[in-house]
Amino acid sequence: MCPVKTLYQAVAITALILVRPITATVEDKSAERWVSLCRPVVEAPLDRNGDVVTPDTFSAGRCFGAFESLQVLSALQIGGKPALGICPPTKTTMTQWVAVFVEYTKRHPERYQEPFARVALDALAESFPCRGK
Repeated sequence: MCPVKTLYQAVAITALILVRPITATVEDKSAERWVSLCRPVVEAPLDRNGDVVTPDTFSAGRCFGAFESLQVLSALQIGGKPALGICPPTKTTMTQWVAVFVEYTKRHPERYQEPFARVALDALAESFPCRGK
């Protein structure tokens, strides 16, 4: 697939998931709002195999969708470097990505009113830094 086409697709997916209609309030886009959507994912129980039993809710799906978009975008490179400055280990799960965000906001409650994407990217870059890439 053409890298430019992949980039456009990733940007389009992210825009659809992360950006709400113009009528959405600022609070709907805030990190605090997304913590409330994502916390149930992090607090989900484990089954007997040790796998997370994620909630089957719209909120959980929205949370996973946002982080899946960020995961797709994190694979993009500009000039041979990760475009988002995030370098997660290969086998990092989506639930781990969500947990990184939720834990980061616990340590930085002063960022609750900032846009979700900005806070999520900072949280992920802190936990998955790119060393020498």
